[in-house]
Formats: sequence, C-alpha cells, structure tokens
Amino acid sequence: MGEILRHAEVYRNTVDKIGSLRPDEEYIYVELGNFLTDVSQFRDPFAHMLAKRTIWGKATRSNWFLSVLSSIPIISILTDVILDIADVDEWLNQLMGEHEPPDKRYGKLAAYFENVILGISHVIFADDIPKRETVRSMLPAQFQDTPLIPAAEVDRVFRRFFTQYYPHEHCDYPPYVMHGEQRVFNRMYRRGPRGVIGFVEEYLRFLSEDLSKLELAWKEKRSASKTSPERHDLLVSFGKLLHVVEDYFFHSNYTELHLWNAERRKYSSAEAEDVFKARFAREALRSYQHYPGYTGYDSAAIGADPEAGGHTRWRRRLMRRLRYPLYVPPNRLSDAGSLPSLDLTYPGGFENKDMFHTMAGALENLEALLAGFDRLAKEVPPPLRAALGVPGSGPLRDSDLVLVRTLLNKDERTRMDDDNDYLQGQLVRHIEQINSGVYENNIALFQAAGFLNQQAADAFRRAFSIDKGVEAMHSRTPGCGGFLIQFLAEAQGELNDSRRHSARLDAEHMGKPNEGNVFDERTDNGASSESIGTHTLLAKDTPKSQPLHEDAEVLGKYASLSVVQLMLKEINDNPDTGTGLDWDRILQHLIRFPHARPGMWETQALAFFRQNANNPGFSDVQDRPEYPRISVADPDGRLLARRNGTRRTELEQMYVKLEEKADRFMRLNIIPG
Repeated sequence: MGEILRHAEVYRNTVDKIGSLRPDEEYIYVELGNFLTDVSQFRDPFAHMLAKRTIWGKATRSNWFLSVLSSIPIISILTDVILDIADVDEWLNQLMGEHEPPDKRYGKLAAYFENVILGISHVIFADDIPKRETVRSMLPAQFQDTPLIPAAEVDRVFRRFFTQYYPHEHCDYPPYVMHGEQRVFNRMYRRGPRGVIGFVEEYLRFLSEDLSKLELAWKEKRSASKTSPERHDLLVSFGKLLHVVEDYFFHSNYTELHLWNAERRKYSSAEAEDVFKARFAREALRSYQHYPGYTGYDSAAIGADPEAGGHTRWRRRLMRRLRYPLYVPPNRLSDAGSLPSLDLTYPGGFENKDMFHTMAGALENLEALLAGFDRLAKEVPPPLRAALGVPGSGPLRDSDLVLVRTLLNKDERTRMDDDNDYLQGQLVRHIEQINSGVYENNIALFQAAGFLNQQAADAFRRAFSIDKGVEAMHSRTPGCGGFLIQFLAEAQGELNDSRRHSARLDAEHMGKPNEGNVFDERTDNGASSESIGTHTLLAKDTPKSQPLHEDAEVLGKYASLSVVQLMLKEINDNPDTGTGLDWDRILQHLIRFPHARPGMWETQALAFFRQNANNPGFSDVQDRPEYPRISVADPDGRLLARRNGTRRTELEQMYVKLEEKADRFMRLNIIPG
C-alpha cells in the first residue's frame, strides 16, 4: 500500500513550485484524489474473495483443497474451531463478498472500511468540524495546514471516487497470470524494447489516454466556476493519475538500477562485472552520508534503530532489489535462486506475506505519527478520556478498548500473536465492548465536544453497526473488528519473525571478506520482508524503507511536478480543443529505463537535490519533457485515439475477472466432506 503521507508531501512540493501558474484552481482536490486512490485499497474484492479459501481451510482445520492461486495479499484468520459448513459459507460470503451477483461483490468488511475511511476523510479535509484547530494539531504534520473542503463536497467526491484497488492505479505488479511460474510465457511480464516490463508499458497507455481525456475536458470546462463540482472532479481525477506516476518510483527497482548504472560509468567498461559487483556492494552507499538531505546513512544513525538493521542489511536489500523473482510450482517463491534484473525495471508485487508487512508497518508508523493525539490529556475533558479507556494522563495506545489498543500498540499486537489464550480473551472483551454501546457513546461524546462533524459521526456509527451485524451471525465467528484484531496480531507476528530472521542473516554476514550473504540469490531467503520481487522489498515510500528512499522521493516529486506543470501550461495557453499535448512521449520520457547518463533528467534531478538538499523545480532540470503539440488532424490519428481510448476499462476488467477464479471454490461448493 502506498504511503499516504509521502503522496501528501509530493502534493505540497508541487503546489509550492507551480507558483502563480493557473492560480484559479482549488488544488486541494488534487490531494484528495491522490488520497482516495490510496485508501480505496481497503476495498479489494479479488483479495477478499481469495482470502475466503484460506479462512475456510483454517476454520475447518482442513487445507487439502487450498488453491495454488496465491499471488495477491491473503487476509487470513485463525479461528481454531470446527463450524457447521453452512455457517462458515454464509459468514464468509457476507464478510468477504461474492463474485456473483454483482451487487454482492463488496462484502461487509469492505463496507466497514468504507465507512471508517469516510469518517477519517472528514476529520482530515472537512471545513465544519467545530474544534478544527485542535483536531488539526493532532494530525500528522502533512495534514495540519491543508486547505479545507466543504463537508458536502467531501461527501460527494468520496461517493464518486472511493472505488477499489486496481494494480494499474498504483503501478503494482499485477496477478493477471496468477501462477508465477507461468508468467514467463506472457508478454505482459516480459522486458519491453525500452527495458521496462510489459505491463508498465500498458499502464503508460492507460495514463496517456486518461490524461488526454482530462486535458480536453479541462479545456471545455475552464470557464466554469472554480467551486463547481465539474472543476473539482477534474482535479480529483488528476490527483488519481498523478498517483500512478509517483508510485512508479516508489514501488520499483528504478533507483537501484540508476545507482548501479551511474556507478558503472565511473569505472572502465573492461572491469569484470564480478569485480564491479563486489565494489558496488561495498561502496555504493558510502557517499550518501555526505549528501545534505539524506538521513540515516552513517553507521551511528543506522545503529540507533534496531528495526532498520545496519549497513549489512541495507547492502543485502540493495543487491536483492537488482534481481527478479523465480517461482516453483505451485506458485511458490523459489528458495533456490532468482534472475538478474540489470536490464529490466519493474515494480514489486504482492505475495502471501506482503499485506502483513504493509498493514502492520503502516500501523507502526501511525503509532508514532498519532503521538499528537496524546494531547487529549490537555484538550479533551476527563470524561472523554475515561470513555476512551485512557486513565489519568496515559497515552491513547494504552486504551482499555481492545480495538483502539490493537490499532495503536505494537507491543499489544505482539503479545496477542505470542499468546493465543490472551488473544482469545481480548476478543471476548472486544465483543463485550462493541455490544455495550461504548463506541456509539464515544462517537456521540466526541461529536458533542466538537471533534467530529455530523458526517464523520454517522460514518463511524455505520461502521460499528456493520461490525455488530457480522458478529451476531454466529457465536463462533468474528465480526469485522474481531477479524481485524486477529489479522493485525498475525501481521505483527510476521513482521517480528521477519526482522529476527533478517538479524540472523546480518550476523551470518559479519566479518566475511567475500561479502557473505550480501550476494544471496535465493528469491525466498526466509525473511519475508526480503523476498525478491515483492512490494515489501522494493517499496521505498517511507523513511524506514531504506536504502534510497530519498532518491525515490526526489524522482517521484519531479516526475509528478512535470506532469502538473505541462498540463496547467497547456490549459492556460491553448484553448484549442483540436490540439493537445503528446502524452505518449511525455510519459515515456519520465517513465523509462534508468540509463543514468549525465544529461538525463533523473541524473540532473538527483544531483540538484544532493547539492542543495531541496527538490528541483521544473526549470532546474535541463532535460525536460517538452514536446510539440499533436492534432486530431495528424495522419497517425494518435490524439484522437487517445481521447477515445478504452485501456482503463480493459485493465479494470482484467482485474475484476480474477474474482471469479478466486471465488470459484466457494461458489462450486468444493469443500471438505
């Protein structure tokens, strides 16, 4: 899952650098569109339906029928009980949704998340929260001074643009071919002529089409009021498209390949690759500690954070990001080898354990970021603190409310994973709490105190109502909250196990002159956070996802800024709807293989940041993606074809079709006994 705060920082960088270019726009809607793209991942019918098989197998203690189709995050749950098959069937279909009929695609878990996220969206963006300044002071810094949006518009935009997860909206590795070992036969997973994997080239086609359509619609509506829903929708759509551009740099091996090629140019091409490889692994990251704007690259800083590992782990991760995964039947990451990826740039994909890392890692970041909510000791009256189960001046992470404590306390999640009896006891407490009305009472108290508007309060109430309904289906199956508690405990346990294994690998390497396991080529080395080709290994969208997080952010910011700069200038300067920007060439200029030649924009942008500790503006880079306009009258018909293109719909349909495969076992009653 992409990091919401990083995208907010990209948005802020863009707004600061476009200056007075087309000031008559309410750009906060661009950020809202980008935000909604990220949070829409909580509604993913394919992943939810895929999870049903694992849940069923664990609930009935029979895994014999589990499919090999496991190339997307599986949200698993441990119930440790034998249930009546009809009860499990009904509960799973209600919770996770069904492929048919279409109106049941989104299950209760998706509806629960939708309402929680709607409430959060109002807390961040809505203009009618009575104690807005107090609430702002408790939010992460990236959201503390964003322009506010009328609550009715937050609602309207959310209803239209909160959709679902699609790989192409995040530049993720898609599971269109669900067996990893069979992907080598499909063109979408092959290296294209530009050194970019095939499905990313298809994403560029979709982006070019949608940017061309957006440009035309913007020209046609440029005279509309800046507060009109039509103008707002254009900006929201723009934010969703920018998300893809930014994620290419955050989610792929692009920065690692750029560093490899930049360093390779410093040495004679006659130097053997093995010699250079040893030099690269040993020395490539050393210069970063001398650049302003880069943090944590010196030994002391790394050693201060045991979860980040040391130089050894960073070097191992760097070298593993330069490889491509191998699979063995049935759809398992190989523990024997991988492939070199020095001529191929590709984004990471979601394997079985990736969602554990994404969710638990995000909660660990949230725990630190929400330290501001501990101001509740000063801002919130004692009765409200008591209602939250936070005694005295203690932090919110120590709340007596099981769900709140699970979300905000890593130690609590770890204890639940380590001690099943404790977990089961906490689940019983959670059921008692949701049935006691404590959450509804808290919502009412916080609304009355001015911390929630009506829409946020209503959304949170609907979420808990859904939770109760699922909980009441059967005495031995959890509701949405109980499911989430168990999932997060298991996720934290996987993170802890992976970190312990990484530490063992670090220790094995120490003192070995031949670089030891820095050159371990196994796709699966036993630490799930280090599996080659996975989102968890390749993603660099948080400061903890080192090395090269800063490089990814610099490149993502400049690429996004370039698209915004060119689009706004075109809308300003060219009202002619018969001509438009050549988005094919612009996007291929920005999203390509990183040859790291001195005159290329990526090299120039990174050099600017390393020298100034500031992100470059559009004109600070000489290799800008400026191309002549194209016309609907051009013989190749490219502009007209892009404006009439259907690639977004085709990509969405490709992903939705996977739901039938994921749900097939349940629908055909292929079950034990």
